[in-house]
Amino acid sequence: MIAALFLNPAFLLVAAALVSVPIIIHLINRMRFKRIRWAAMEFLLKAQKRTRRRLIIEQLILLALRCTLIALLGLLVLQFVGCGEGNLGGKPNIHIAILDDTLSMQDACWKNPDGTPKTCFDVAKKDFLVKKIGKGLAASKTNDQLIVLVLSRVGEPGYEPKAYQNLNDSNKFKEFESEINELQPSAMHVDMTHGIKAAAKIIGEKAQNRASLHILSDYRHIDWSGKNGEKLTNELLELVRANKEMKIRPIDTVSPPRAAAQGGYPPSRDNVGITEIRPDARIVGHKIPVRFTVSIHNFSGKQVEAELAVRNEVTGNDLLEVNPYIRPKNPIKLPPNETTTVVFDYGSTREGQQTFFKDHELKDGAAKFAHLSVRLTNAQKLPLENDGLLEDNTRHVVVEVREQVPILVVDGNGANSRSKKDLQLREMNDTKDSYILERALGSVPGASYKVVFGDELPGCSGDATKALERLDLNQYPTIYIVNVQTLKPKQISNLESYVREGGGVAFYMGPLVNAKEYNEKLYRKGEGVFPVPLKTPYYPAFGEPEIPTKKDNDTFELLTREDLYGGQLQNLPIFSEIFETPAMREPLGNLPIHRYFKVDGNLRVGKAKELATLPNDQAATSFDERAVTITKNGQNVIAVLANPEFKKYRAQLDKHMMEIREKARPQAGAPVKAY
Repeated sequence: MIAALFLNPAFLLVAAALVSVPIIIHLINRMRFKRIRWAAMEFLLKAQKRTRRRLIIEQLILLALRCTLIALLGLLVLQFVGCGEGNLGGKPNIHIAILDDTLSMQDACWKNPDGTPKTCFDVAKKDFLVKKIGKGLAASKTNDQLIVLVLSRVGEPGYEPKAYQNLNDSNKFKEFESEINELQPSAMHVDMTHGIKAAAKIIGEKAQNRASLHILSDYRHIDWSGKNGEKLTNELLELVRANKEMKIRPIDTVSPPRAAAQGGYPPSRDNVGITEIRPDARIVGHKIPVRFTVSIHNFSGKQVEAELAVRNEVTGNDLLEVNPYIRPKNPIKLPPNETTTVVFDYGSTREGQQTFFKDHELKDGAAKFAHLSVRLTNAQKLPLENDGLLEDNTRHVVVEVREQVPILVVDGNGANSRSKKDLQLREMNDTKDSYILERALGSVPGASYKVVFGDELPGCSGDATKALERLDLNQYPTIYIVNVQTLKPKQISNLESYVREGGGVAFYMGPLVNAKEYNEKLYRKGEGVFPVPLKTPYYPAFGEPEIPTKKDNDTFELLTREDLYGGQLQNLPIFSEIFETPAMREPLGNLPIHRYFKVDGNLRVGKAKELATLPNDQAATSFDERAVTITKNGQNVIAVLANPEFKKYRAQLDKHMMEIREKARPQAGAPVKAY
């Protein structure tokens, strides 16, 4: 029981023996001289008797100080931890170790004695978990329990962490050591709060135990600072408030140690890594091209050059040698501290491309899974040199390939949008949505889309929105919500879960849409599945004339917003073909919009992107005063004109500014449009 008070109880007997040394010396000194009485000393003896009590007290105090000094040195070696670690109060001890096995723990910042690299994970499991925590418990005489939480597994359904007891039994300790040494790091990133919550649950279930929590991690700044760090701190504080006797021991596994590092942080190592690979669809037809988007982040402070290799893991073939559609092309220059986006197509019927599977492999509606991997290499297709973490240079992605791809259409007008009677009535354009979607999807070359109408599914009784209450929504890669007035809470919840799991949803607005309901239930101040807040009502309102089609050949019905995103629209499937083939811009610019919902708010900030917009058809003269302010009195223009370095640009700039002022000035004839 007393041994449980110390981390090194094996030295307890040695410390006790050393404390007895001053006492033995004291007793020896008392026996050193033989006393002989003689007449001349009688006077001195009488004087000594008067001071003897004081001398004895002084000697005893000196003896106690000598014993205390040696006892303190012994406690220092024994590493006294106090009664909180012992079992003097009758409570058994439980030690919970959260072992961080995430990707960053594979950083080989340590060196073995022979000079070979050693990872943070090896240090965590061998040097700390086994040699310090495990051996400390093995030297204890109490029946302490050690529970090891592997961070990457705490979120797995049914995961039960391994509990170890009786580690002072050599056989059980060997079993513990063997199992811990066999653990391997994962390629995942898991929030440490999940581990803290799992530990809190165990501590709550074992309230009769006195708990100690050991957190073995690399304590990365990105995880323990900002909002993430605040969240972690709050979880730990809540845990301590609920368990006042518990102790928390953070164990840092990086090298060099933070205490010795300048500013409290070890020096960062240069590293680049693939942070994400994302297909534009989870379920695809075997003859339609799929666009993959790869995000590569350069965590270092200098530019790095690398190549992106793509492999079909089913056939074992590298693909980019025959794929001319990667953008940007290899080698890829990665600016420091930035994320670079790379896109490539696969599964296309273009020359030099392949389909995922052959026709005969997908007979009878069979579905197969295509498995691709992407990796960063040098020019020789070898691993990058001097990269801090090679494990994050590879990512895998799987897409389901089908002969026919089901698309769910939820039409607020139900079967009426497909009835022949309605199709014969030209004035009822708003009742043909499902018909047009079915024909459009069927016209895509090689797509093999199978349109499923929600109102026709079992149990829906003609109400298309009831299809969103079904449990099998994940079989559809895309759901079209067409001219639906509103959705019920259960339907909205299912739809949001479907999108979180990777499903795609497209909203087609129509006269039945209740904008207020969409704002309150589907948009929900940006937290919902609908991307933008709407102004009400429909514009122009029903009963008012539609917006007429423009007659002038030099005006646009619709403008794309590539100017806002620096060419990023080329990476978005909805406009990719248009930007790859400039001739296709003309049909988009001539697409008439007769009625629409106005958007309430500025979309340039936040999750939503404004990919296209209606041109500002107001007269430029409405902006006369603003144009003069910008072109004549604007600080930027004045600065350029006053700078001798820009002298050669003045004539062209003056001409441009004059043209703007001229177009904004009231004049005879048709006014110039503001856009």
